[in-house]
Amino acid sequence: MVKRIIILLVVVFCLIIGVWYVGIPDGWLVETAERLFSDAGFSVELVGLGKTPLLGLRVKEVRVKRRGYEVLIINDLNARLDPVSLLLLKGDLSFDGELSDGRLTGRVLLSREGLSSSFEVRSARIEGLGAVKTLPIKAGGVLTMNGEVRDGNGRVYLEIDDLVAENLITDTLYVPLRLFERLKGSLTLKGEEVRIDALSLEGELAYSRLKGRLSGGYFEGTLEIMPEPGFPEGILKVLQPYRKTPGYYVIPLKGRMKEIL
Repeated sequence: MVKRIIILLVVVFCLIIGVWYVGIPDGWLVETAERLFSDAGFSVELVGLGKTPLLGLRVKEVRVKRRGYEVLIINDLNARLDPVSLLLLKGDLSFDGELSDGRLTGRVLLSREGLSSSFEVRSARIEGLGAVKTLPIKAGGVLTMNGEVRDGNGRVYLEIDDLVAENLITDTLYVPLRLFERLKGSLTLKGEEVRIDALSLEGELAYSRLKGRLSGGYFEGTLEIMPEPGFPEGILKVLQPYRKTPGYYVIPLKGRMKEIL
């Protein structure tokens, strides 16, 4: 009996592999990936897609965009579909690739309950990310991030070490970003809205906290700055309009992101 079950499983597995190579066109895989990204508000371009043994995929380059702007590029992406999940009428896809001199790993699960995913980014340079390149201020650092998303809703935790950024200066706003060396915090995703639950900026001379929400390109929130001993007097004078109490400054941020930055 056990022998028959083993033979049956081998036959089923071989049939799945055969369907993978012969019955599923590469074009269908590309269209499916594009549809999944578009449902989340992104567009994706797959360059150099090919199948590998044991329900695997290899993509030379994955370009992810949002509203025409490049968000990120993943190089040498390898993905594998778990054959057991197919027998359970699910799709369980794990992936791994290079992201801006770092690594991106994750998992996507498609079931009757919906679509869920988890991911982790390790040691990625933020200056190499398209989302950062489009900002009017220059910034660099090492990004570590992980998160879980289910049907467009989820939570993301991130940390940037060795942060180097230009001061943010506009006609109505001044933020001394050069004083900070580390950023960490969490974001909540809810459809098109991103809520910044707690995002802190740390430096030897100051501590800062950003809170707010971003929806449709419009941001509303506050940036709190708490200077430490040795904080530059010249910058303190510039921050005086935002002073609430001694050693505590609150900068209101409201408007479209392109207007704030």
